[in-house]
Amino acid sequence: MQKHTQFIKVANSCLDTLFLNNDPKLFDLPYKLEALSNSIWEIEDNIETKLYNIRVNRLKTNLIKESDVVATYIVYLDENSEFVDEFFITQHF
Repeated sequence: MQKHTQFIKVANSCLDTLFLNNDPKLFDLPYKLEALSNSIWEIEDNIETKLYNIRVNRLKTNLIKESDVVATYIVYLDENSEFVDEFFITQHF
């Protein structure tokens, strides 16, 4: 469980960095980023991917405004909680 706590800490940091280092207009969202909250993190441990020759941990969360899911954020971390890749998927209404 401590391993998952570390993954979540790093994933939250990656999400914060994504928001801080990009123009909000690039996200194609109907809301300001500050107005969004995120759901719990879904974690898949030690998965194989076709893009990388290492096993990774996939963390996924939904970004929410009131009861609407407006985007999904996925981050891949290696076994040492190091960033591998990320995806930001906007939900269109």
